[in-house]
This record gives sequence, C-alpha cells and structure tokens, in this order.
Amino acid sequence: MRVGIYSFGGCEGCRYWLIDSILRVCEELGAEIVYEPLIGLSKESSEYDMVVIEGAVCTDEDSKKLRSLRSRAKYLIALGSCALLSGVPGNKRFTDPHAVEMVYFGKPLPKKPIDVKPITAYVQVDYWIRGCPPDRENFERLFRAIISGIVSGKLFKLHERRLEFCRDEFASIEGSVLRLDGDKCIVCGRCVGACERMGVYAIDYAYRSISTIVTTPFSIPFDESTCILCGQCTLVCPVGAIHERSDLERVQRILSRSTALRAYIEPESLAAMSSYFNREVEVIVGALIARGFESVTVYLPEHHADTKKPLMPASEAERRFINNFYPQLAELLSEPPAPPGGSSVLITPCLAKKAQVRERLVLTTREAIKLISSIDLDEVEEALPIMPSKRNAGFREVHGPDNVTKLLEEYARGVCVKEPTILKMCPGGCVRGGGQPYYNEDLYRRIDEALARIFSTLLVIR
Repeated sequence: MRVGIYSFGGCEGCRYWLIDSILRVCEELGAEIVYEPLIGLSKESSEYDMVVIEGAVCTDEDSKKLRSLRSRAKYLIALGSCALLSGVPGNKRFTDPHAVEMVYFGKPLPKKPIDVKPITAYVQVDYWIRGCPPDRENFERLFRAIISGIVSGKLFKLHERRLEFCRDEFASIEGSVLRLDGDKCIVCGRCVGACERMGVYAIDYAYRSISTIVTTPFSIPFDESTCILCGQCTLVCPVGAIHERSDLERVQRILSRSTALRAYIEPESLAAMSSYFNREVEVIVGALIARGFESVTVYLPEHHADTKKPLMPASEAERRFINNFYPQLAELLSEPPAPPGGSSVLITPCLAKKAQVRERLVLTTREAIKLISSIDLDEVEEALPIMPSKRNAGFREVHGPDNVTKLLEEYARGVCVKEPTILKMCPGGCVRGGGQPYYNEDLYRRIDEALARIFSTLLVIR
C-alpha cells in the first residue's frame, strides 16, 4: 500500500506533530510512505492508495495540485483544521487586503493567491481527521482503522464516507463579557478542554461531521449558561474566535480628550506587563502616565472577614461557580471586592471583573498591553506607582478549580472548619487569570519572578 503525505497552506504543525505516529502505524500494517518531504521522500508517484493532505488551498497552484492528487489517489484524507475548515489561513478574510500586501512590501508573489478554502471545497474527501493539531491517540486509532480497512478490503466507514464542504452557517454566542465568533472558530477544541478543566462545561461540540461547531447548550448566551466568565478559554484560542468585551476604545477615547483618569493596576497585571515588554516596573508606570493617565496606583482587592460568610470570592467567577454548582452554600458567600469607582480604570488579570460593575472601565492585562504598545518605551520617563496605604489581613487562599471544588465539597458535607478563605478559580491564582497575556512558558516564568520582586520591594508596607 502506497501512501503520500502533502502540505498546502498552513503551519505544517499537524505533520510535525504526527509524523512519528504515521511512521509507526504504517510500519505496523505494512504500508509504505512513498512521498513525505519531512523524511526526505520527495519523488512523487503516479498513483497512490492513500493521500493525506494537510493545509488549506491558498493559490491556484494548490487547487490544481489537489485535483491532480485526487485523480491519482484511491482514498484522500483531510488532516487537521486547515484542510477541513480552512483553519488559520482562512482567517485571512478578516484582514485588510492592504495590510496583507504590506507584508510583502508590494513585491509580486510567485504564486497567485486566491480566497482561502478547505480542500473539501474542491474535491471529495474520503476521511477527515479534525484538530489543531489532531489528538495523537485519536489520530492513531482512526489512521490504523483506515489503513487496515483498505488493506483488508473491508473499508472503515464514518457513516458519511465522502464529505462535501457545507459549513455555511456559523454559531456566534453573545455575552456581557465573552463572545464566541463562530465564523473564526476552527473547531480545534482547546476552549472546550479549558472549560472542562475548570469544571464548568459551558461550551462543547455540537452537530456532526464537517458541520461540527463549538457552542453553548442550545446556543444560549454565555450569561445564561453555566459559564463563570473566568476567560481561561480566551487564553488557549489560537485564532481569537472567543474573546472578551473590550473597553480599550472607550479608554482611548477618554484619554484623547485629556480627561482626568486614574489607573489602578493589580500587581499581577503590573508583573505581566513588565515581563511582556521586558522592562522595569517604573517604565511601565511611566508609559501609562505618558498615555494620559493622571496617576497610577497599585490596587490590592480588599476582602473583609465575616464568620457567617467565610467563602470570599476573588471575583465574579467564583461567585457564579458557587451559585451554579453549589447553591446550597450561597448563604456562606460574601460579595467579591468591587473595582475602584469614580474617574478610574482598573487594569486586572481577571476577565470576570468586567461583569461586576459594568458601567465602570475595566481593562484586562492584554488590553493594557495594547494601550501602551505604540509608545517608544526608550523615551519614557520612569515613575513609581502610588502604593496602597494598607494590605489585607493574611487570609487563607485556595487556588485552582480542583482545590476550590475540594474545599466546597467539604463545606457541603459539613466537615470543614469555616475559617475565612479567599477563593481563586484560575489555576495558580490571579497570576494565571483569563485576562493575562496568551500563555508562553518563558513569559510566565518571568511574570512569576517579576511578581515576587513587586511584593518584596514595592509592596513592603509599613
């Protein structure tokens, strides 16, 4: 059995991620890979038993090549979200054409670009394997079944064996804080996994085959679902299909009018901005002042102990989690700290704080990074933030969905000592909040180091 593996428009991540699995399964079942440039096989064959295609069709040359491969292959497999749904390359349709041209500085392109489409828009596909990249275990199981069926003559069937591109309608979910843009979604499933890890299950897959989408139950708004607005889903979406409501334009508009506006920034956001730009805290504070803020104050949410209400949510996320999943404990729940009022903007790692007082201005760390990105930080006059006059008492804190759930289960059974406890749903606490920069291991290591410096130097309050 002769197998060819080809790549069109995309990052080639699926092939790099799965090449070991492909080689192992083919060796086990006696299939021969005759074309795969990644392993040095670059001489094409006139006929294939199976062709695996990764990537979307981006040029005229791609479309001609695809049709040629279809005519030479007995079976064609679409591998990954780009081949199946056009994936990341397909999001070109959301980009200003002039901006795309500027990437190449006006140079003529060697291949004529066309509207990016999945391979299912051009040819019939026998099997498809979804994911960005596909789950390795699921891929090996399906790939093995396909090859075994072809070799034995008892074809493996997915009910609809040949699929035509039919994803004409998209499910966009609205909410006061979160929005899912179904047109951008590539159904990679990362947001579904993040929601599951939080124990919330507000979003999941719906429908079958190529019509599969990510949505809430019955496509209800986020605010009517079990969503707690933690924003962990926004951190893992590779294409920005699920994102927060932005206050950035409102803040920019107010600052452009030279209106007095104070910035209150949480230590985790200050550490993240410092690490993102690889600058000292004083430079970040100076940049915010240069952007037009009257002052910048380090903000520490203030919790108040109450023996009758010992469960202290760090934000709206924890309050929603308890009300949704442990309503019997609602009477033990205090109110989360309210953001600063008046003519002020709160800069926070917590996306859920946008829901607490909607008429106030709240920027996530990501929005604040965009706010100062246009400033030349080398020209900024350094400044120290205003320090809080006092710190919270040393309340016990519980971080992460597993630990919070464990504590709530103890309360529900009546076996927990009811001492005041601050609940923080995000894994690792607020430093890993849903409004922080998109995850990068090295960046988050630097954020931890910067936060330790902030608490050991700036926030030594006498």
